[in-house]
Amino acid sequence: MKRLVMSLVAVLAAFAGSQAQSFEFRLKGEPVQDGATLEFDAIYDIFNKITCTPQQFTLVNLTDAPVTYSISLDVLDNSMEATTQMCSGDQNQCVTVVGRWSGYITLSPDTPTPIQYDAYPQKEGTMTTLLTVSSAGETHAVNLLFRNNGTTAISSVSGDASAVDVYDMAGRQVLSACPAAEVQSLARGVYVVRPVGRAAAASKVIVK
Repeated sequence: MKRLVMSLVAVLAAFAGSQAQSFEFRLKGEPVQDGATLEFDAIYDIFNKITCTPQQFTLVNLTDAPVTYSISLDVLDNSMEATTQMCSGDQNQCVTVVGRWSGYITLSPDTPTPIQYDAYPQKEGTMTTLLTVSSAGETHAVNLLFRNNGTTAISSVSGDASAVDVYDMAGRQVLSACPAAEVQSLARGVYVVRPVGRAAAASKVIVK
């Protein structure tokens, strides 16, 4: 009898171990560990605000059929007094998040779906939001930490530009063909940033 019980326990353990998770978060194509804290820049872009969590942050249905998920956001702290917006799946359908938001999203199988969460900071500081997704008794959550320290990361406003020209609001050029990283050394103010060799339409106005 004892041997039978031990065998049954072993079978149940093996069965439980074989149950792979049915969905996961990914960042830049790599799975994100459950409970991880992901840090993003929160930079104020006067034209397009700022996408703190670009399309590189996705939710993936690992099954072979469409699944509807419960999704929620809880703002845990917000010292930069940011207003926030949640967009998932269809990027034309976004909602403003005040403290807490919950809803549903349906994902096609094995198709990374962008999870876009925008923050519009009013001042320097941080904001942490708990993102939780559940389906059929399975739940995964990550913390999204946004930081605004009064500087800017040029990659967030001009894509993959390696060199940029920078103009003040009077049209005077203040930096010419400089490495993108040098924008962080600018004094605070409003600037037009234009990737070298690109049309004026590629310019962005940033607040630093």
